[in-house]
Amino acid sequence: MPHKTNLPRSGPQAEGPPDIQWLLDQMVDFYLKHGGPTEARNQLNKIAAALSFMGGWSEAYCHAMDSIEHLCATPMPTTPPTDKPLLPDKLCTPHAMRLWQRLQEANLIDSDYYPLTSRTQSAVIAYEMGRRLGIADKWKTFEALWNRKNMRIDYNKAMAQTQTTDFLDILKPLLDI
Repeated sequence: MPHKTNLPRSGPQAEGPPDIQWLLDQMVDFYLKHGGPTEARNQLNKIAAALSFMGGWSEAYCHAMDSIEHLCATPMPTTPPTDKPLLPDKLCTPHAMRLWQRLQEANLIDSDYYPLTSRTQSAVIAYEMGRRLGIADKWKTFEALWNRKNMRIDYNKAMAQTQTTDFLDILKPLLDI
């Protein structure tokens, strides 16, 4: 009696051995979403080594690799990704999430936790949040989250600006919970 697998042949309800091209397409889609073209290429090479014993793997491998190479040559879209960024543990505690929510309600950050303010005001937000959450490496933490550099310098510039006092008058009550 032949071995029956739970893997689909060409879709969720098909019977028989799995279709290699369909499996590779699913794998490529997954790694493109969760790691980008380079990760997809690396994983595809690992899968290809494991599939070398199956007939038809070579053509399916070439097809999948061609689709990845095409994506590598295609410029990235200018719109931000729709997936929510992963917050580091120190920024997703219950207290931190309440702070994020209040900042969102005040339209100071968007739903992806990205600031809707100037660079200097964003640095002030990072400093105040970091202070309230007890984050010792606040600059490194927020620079990584917001893909920025030199936030400490931006903060120093903010502290030299007279309008920062007005911004702090808005910000501090939001974060004092």
